[in-house]
Amino acid sequence: MTVPTHFRRNSQIPGIVVLHYASLPADDVQTSQGFKFTRPLQTILDLIDAGTVEPRFIRQALRQALDRGLIAHHQIQDRHLIGAASKMFEEVMREAA
Repeated sequence: MTVPTHFRRNSQIPGIVVLHYASLPADDVQTSQGFKFTRPLQTILDLIDAGTVEPRFIRQALRQALDRGLIAHHQIQDRHLIGAASKMFEEVMREAA
Protein backbone atom coordinates (compact mmCIF):
# COMPACT_ATOMS: atom_id res chain seq x y z
CA MET A 1 0.00 0.00 0.00
CA THR A 2 1.41 3.39 -0.96
CA VAL A 3 0.85 6.15 1.58
CA PRO A 4 1.98 9.79 1.60
CA THR A 5 5.52 10.39 2.84
CA HIS A 6 4.15 12.16 5.92
CA PHE A 7 1.80 9.27 6.85
CA ARG A 8 2.01 8.09 10.46
CA ARG A 9 -0.06 5.52 12.28
CA ASN A 10 -0.24 5.01 16.04
CA SER A 11 -1.49 1.42 15.90
CA GLN A 12 0.23 -1.64 14.48
CA ILE A 13 0.10 -2.22 10.73
CA PRO A 14 -1.33 -5.68 9.86
CA GLY A 15 1.42 -8.09 8.81
CA ILE A 16 -0.13 -8.65 5.40
CA VAL A 17 0.25 -4.96 4.53
CA VAL A 18 3.55 -3.49 3.36
CA LEU A 19 3.67 0.29 3.36
CA HIS A 20 5.51 2.21 0.67
CA TYR A 21 5.99 5.93 1.23
CA ALA A 22 5.68 8.21 -1.78
CA SER A 23 4.09 11.44 -2.89
CA LEU A 24 2.15 10.56 -6.01
CA PRO A 25 0.92 13.06 -8.59
CA ALA A 26 -2.86 13.44 -8.65
CA ASP A 27 -2.90 12.04 -12.22
CA ASP A 28 -1.63 8.69 -10.90
CA VAL A 29 -4.38 8.32 -8.30
CA GLN A 30 -7.99 7.38 -8.89
CA THR A 31 -10.92 7.36 -6.44
CA SER A 32 -13.87 4.99 -6.53
CA GLN A 33 -16.40 4.07 -3.85
CA GLY A 34 -14.46 6.06 -1.26
CA PHE A 35 -11.12 4.32 -1.94
CA LYS A 36 -8.04 5.84 -3.51
CA PHE A 37 -5.80 3.65 -5.63
CA THR A 38 -3.13 4.05 -8.26
CA ARG A 39 -4.02 3.89 -11.91
CA PRO A 40 -2.95 0.78 -13.86
CA LEU A 41 0.22 2.28 -15.35
CA GLN A 42 1.51 3.44 -11.95
CA THR A 43 0.61 0.09 -10.37
CA ILE A 44 2.59 -1.82 -13.01
CA LEU A 45 5.57 0.52 -12.61
CA ASP A 46 5.42 0.00 -8.84
CA LEU A 47 5.43 -3.77 -9.31
CA ILE A 48 8.48 -3.56 -11.58
CA ASP A 49 10.30 -1.40 -9.03
CA ALA A 50 9.41 -3.72 -6.14
CA GLY A 51 10.79 -6.76 -7.96
CA THR A 52 8.44 -9.08 -6.08
CA VAL A 53 6.29 -10.22 -9.01
CA GLU A 54 7.55 -12.45 -11.79
CA PRO A 55 8.14 -10.48 -15.01
CA ARG A 56 5.84 -12.79 -17.01
CA PHE A 57 2.91 -11.77 -14.81
CA ILE A 58 3.77 -8.10 -15.18
CA ARG A 59 3.98 -8.50 -18.96
CA GLN A 60 0.58 -10.21 -18.91
CA ALA A 61 -0.93 -7.38 -16.84
CA LEU A 62 0.55 -4.80 -19.18
CA ARG A 63 -0.78 -6.57 -22.28
CA GLN A 64 -4.24 -6.84 -20.75
CA ALA A 65 -4.25 -3.20 -19.65
CA LEU A 66 -3.27 -2.10 -23.17
CA ASP A 67 -5.86 -4.41 -24.80
CA ARG A 68 -8.62 -3.13 -22.49
CA GLY A 69 -7.69 0.52 -22.98
CA LEU A 70 -6.71 0.99 -19.33
CA ILE A 71 -3.31 2.26 -20.45
CA ALA A 72 -2.81 4.30 -23.61
CA HIS A 73 0.39 4.22 -25.63
CA HIS A 74 0.87 7.96 -25.17
CA GLN A 75 0.84 7.53 -21.38
CA ILE A 76 3.79 5.16 -21.64
CA GLN A 77 5.66 7.50 -23.98
CA ASP A 78 5.00 10.47 -21.68
CA ARG A 79 6.71 8.67 -18.77
CA HIS A 80 10.15 8.48 -20.42
CA LEU A 81 10.82 5.10 -18.81
CA ILE A 82 14.33 3.84 -18.12
CA GLY A 83 15.92 0.58 -17.02
CA ALA A 84 13.91 -2.60 -16.52
CA ALA A 85 10.59 -0.81 -16.99
CA SER A 86 11.65 0.60 -20.35
CA LYS A 87 12.83 -2.79 -21.60
CA MET A 88 9.68 -4.58 -20.47
CA PHE A 89 7.33 -1.99 -21.95
CA GLU A 90 9.23 -1.99 -25.26
CA GLU A 91 8.99 -5.80 -25.49
CA VAL A 92 5.26 -5.83 -24.84
CA MET A 93 4.60 -2.95 -27.23
CA ARG A 94 6.62 -4.71 -29.95
CA GLU A 95 4.63 -7.94 -29.42
CA ALA A 96 1.35 -6.02 -29.61
CA ALA A 97 2.24 -4.38 -32.94
